[in-house]
Amino acid sequence: MKFITSSPYQTKMLAKAFASALPAGSVILAYGELGSGKTAFAKGIALALHVRDVVNSPTFNIIKFYPGKPLDFYHIDAYRLEGRNDDIGFTDFIGKEENITYIEWPDVLNDYYKNVKHLYKLVIDYIDLNKRQIEIVEVKQ
Repeated sequence: MKFITSSPYQTKMLAKAFASALPAGSVILAYGELGSGKTAFAKGIALALHVRDVVNSPTFNIIKFYPGKPLDFYHIDAYRLEGRNDDIGFTDFIGKEENITYIEWPDVLNDYYKNVKHLYKLVIDYIDLNKRQIEIVEVKQ
């Protein structure tokens, strides 16, 4: 499915609607240039999961955990893991039924999500300063 959003707020609301229908254990692979809106999309997922904490980019932390209801939310930014074989506990939560996992720059972690039951690819492209084209595709494995 393809969508056009005209503001970060619309991107968040699209993500909230999308996440409201996600099955437990879902993993979302987020692709897009730096600053394209991947973290805004993550904030919308957090809204759907009733996360109370402030959601921001985990670029320096790599992983951020947010307790939610009924599911918890893991937000990963694998940008800094490029070319490294770091295992910092990804198998403990990726694809597990008690949470939703959102991975920015996911290619370096493909061994961790290759057997996930509910996998989605998200691509965010710039159209102009505020406008984005957002494509969401369920990945059949």
